[in-house]
Amino acid sequence: MLFSDAQAQSAGERAVIGAEDIKPLQIGDTIPEALWNLPLQVVNHTDGKRRIKLADFKGKALLLDFMSTGCKACIEALPGMEKTISVYGNDVVLLPITNEGRDRMLRFKPDNDYLRNSELTYVVEDRVLRKAFPHSFISHVVWIDVQGVVRGFTRTNHMTESTLGDLLDGNTFGWPVKSETTSYFHQPIMQGNNKLEEMPNNTGQKFHYAAITGYIDGIGSYYPTSRDTLEGVERISLRNISLLDFGLIASGLGLFKRGNILNQDHTEWKVANVHRYAYELYEGDELTKDQWYQRYAISYERTVPLGMRMEDKQRILMDDLKSFMEISCERRGGELLFFELNLDKR
Repeated sequence: MLFSDAQAQSAGERAVIGAEDIKPLQIGDTIPEALWNLPLQVVNHTDGKRRIKLADFKGKALLLDFMSTGCKACIEALPGMEKTISVYGNDVVLLPITNEGRDRMLRFKPDNDYLRNSELTYVVEDRVLRKAFPHSFISHVVWIDVQGVVRGFTRTNHMTESTLGDLLDGNTFGWPVKSETTSYFHQPIMQGNNKLEEMPNNTGQKFHYAAITGYIDGIGSYYPTSRDTLEGVERISLRNISLLDFGLIASGLGLFKRGNILNQDHTEWKVANVHRYAYELYEGDELTKDQWYQRYAISYERTVPLGMRMEDKQRILMDDLKSFMEISCERRGGELLFFELNLDKR
């Protein structure tokens, strides 16, 4: 029988940590000894090692950055992350992790402008860590404190000197959670009550609703729309988006005009705080991008009759923004203006 390198590596890993021992870890869990002692294949180790263990870094803050050479954003983020952890010397360790082969990483690194001078150690041919920390999208950063406790799952943009300091100080409570594996990831914000249809006079009626809430942990920013042809209902969902993006969609300008609106003169906006309309308009440094979305993003959902004209749906979105949040959104040619209706009452 013939075995590939990947099969041999997988068999070797199973000898150390059985398949039944590979269980997903959650925030608050402590890294098990079997995972600490798992042999990991690496490239670019300062001492030339080909294998290491997570246990080599016990007593330090540890960040596992799941990435890929095919992920442009992952690669572009690494130099900044490497520079950021250098502020804390040996107290913080960053380990980029990929399931790609050793040879590919050895060829890729010296030819890549972002990684050519990197001194990070790269874990390659990973088969177990991604099972311990399941995720659907990269980048995916796992934050482990000096006691070996999992403290967060975030994107790379959450890594700053301030958040690293929070990790070392044990002050990670309330961080936004990147978790695409939640059971409600694709679920509606509102659920219908089937009991209503059992009432005689309700038979055949279509029940519609509209809802706006704040940021929802664990689902990211996306814009799903579903159509139920049997019920004759379309559900519009806008999850964890900025007020600016809501306005672009509701006004019909579209998200591709985002750059134009960000560059326009915002002094015409009659709002108390421009910075809460888009992260790019935020001039502070105490919030990371994910933290900004956690504080200011909104989630919206509404059902409308199937087949409604786009212009009518956009008008409804504008009306809901005004009704729920007392914000008027107005399109003037290629510009977008916001007015807070209760501004004069403050």
